[in-house]
Amino acid sequence: MPLTKNFFIYNKNRTTARDLILGLTLAVSLTVMILIMIYYMYSSIISKRELNAKAKSITGELTQVLAISLWNLTKKEIKQISESYLQSVYVEGMQVKDDHDHLMFEHKPENNKKLIIREKIIQWQGVNVGSVKLWFTGRDTEKTRKSMIRAMLFIGFSVIIIIISGIHFIMRNLLNKPMNQLTKGIRTIAGGDYESSMPNVPQADINAIIKEVNVMANKISIRNEQLQKEIIVRSNAEEELKKVNETLKLRINQLISTEKALSESEKKYRSIFENALEGIYQTTPDGKLIEANPSMAYIFGFNSSEELIKNNADVEKHYVNPEQRNEYLRLLDERGMINNYECEFYRKDGSKIWGVMQARVFRDDSGKLIRLEGILQDITERKKAEMELRESEEKYRNLYEGSRDGYVRTDINGNILECNSSFCEILGYTWEELKKMNYRQITPVKLHEWERELLKEQTVQKGYTDVYEKEYLRKNGSTFPVEMRAYVIRDKNEKRTGFW
Repeated sequence: MPLTKNFFIYNKNRTTARDLILGLTLAVSLTVMILIMIYYMYSSIISKRELNAKAKSITGELTQVLAISLWNLTKKEIKQISESYLQSVYVEGMQVKDDHDHLMFEHKPENNKKLIIREKIIQWQGVNVGSVKLWFTGRDTEKTRKSMIRAMLFIGFSVIIIIISGIHFIMRNLLNKPMNQLTKGIRTIAGGDYESSMPNVPQADINAIIKEVNVMANKISIRNEQLQKEIIVRSNAEEELKKVNETLKLRINQLISTEKALSESEKKYRSIFENALEGIYQTTPDGKLIEANPSMAYIFGFNSSEELIKNNADVEKHYVNPEQRNEYLRLLDERGMINNYECEFYRKDGSKIWGVMQARVFRDDSGKLIRLEGILQDITERKKAEMELRESEEKYRNLYEGSRDGYVRTDINGNILECNSSFCEILGYTWEELKKMNYRQITPVKLHEWERELLKEQTVQKGYTDVYEKEYLRKNGSTFPVEMRAYVIRDKNEKRTGFW
């Protein structure tokens, strides 16, 4: 019934004229959109083909132009040539490297999506002298295509508006006027005037409808007189019956709603109880299981809840440490509920597991404890992982502190953040002294600029340096030679945060 009702509400304002206008408008709009889509797809293919050809031509031309400059390693000329090509409407970015993969020039686009990338080895007299990488864009052709599409859309909308206006004018004079006259006559009959006949109109098909409506009005008038008599006889009885039916319907609905709510609540509880991943249980104060869900049985190694309840005569046998059971009951008695209480249990096969419990107590009106309810979650894997993590951390710390090599970590500005005992011993400082110092304070001044350039050049490219030699300053002011290597530390966003 609701769907039928909504359908008629939605269609109550529809007319033949509107349907014709809407149908023709949709047909023209669909045709225009299909033509625009065909044009867009065709122009995209042509533009992409032209851009690929242009990219190939420019790449070939540029490799020839750069060959001599790369052979002679004239970085200034390479930069001038590269910048001149970047003025092209097609070139969005460029990267030039020598034969040792050293960067000679680079200008990368901010966003390389929808860009064509071309790479090519540059040769001079049969020898590889470098490589070039280009990013090409087709924005200008894309703008032209979009302008053409906007023009086509404007023309299409203009045609649609003209069609709608023309059809509306024709329908208003040929269809709407006689239909409005027919509607007016039907409303007159619907208002109770069955004696007035509707006049004829020029259209034969509408006249046929008018004739049938006039006949219908006459029949309705006769039948109406009969119904008036019947209504007077039945009105009193129907009124009384209506009151009885409404009272009965209200009571039935209340019963149905109550029963449905109770049934849904029970199903919801039972579904949660049966499908929960945690063990859910009810016990007597002395530990005898009243009810347990399948997950509770699985945790203790039983095949079903029934088997677990049957074999749970002595609950204390499942506690690895019986004192934990006593502490559990004591806390419940004091607080009425407990959260995150961790215990170690025996399973059916004798293996041990770790569990965490949340529980609460229920008492009768006199305050006597009648049952316990709780949730048990198996955390054996978590406890195992925690133990392994502690062992791993201890192993790493022993290796780190026991190494005879010095290890130090700094931030990006050279401030010392961490080091092992060997590093402190080598320099003669304590950790309390070093954590307040900067890396430059333990490096001779003459090496500051050299080491900064070395770190910048090698770590940017590789993320680490080759092994190199330098000098350190001890606390007593003496210098001594060291052999070392540095590694870049990056965060999750690949931003440099420091060095090892």
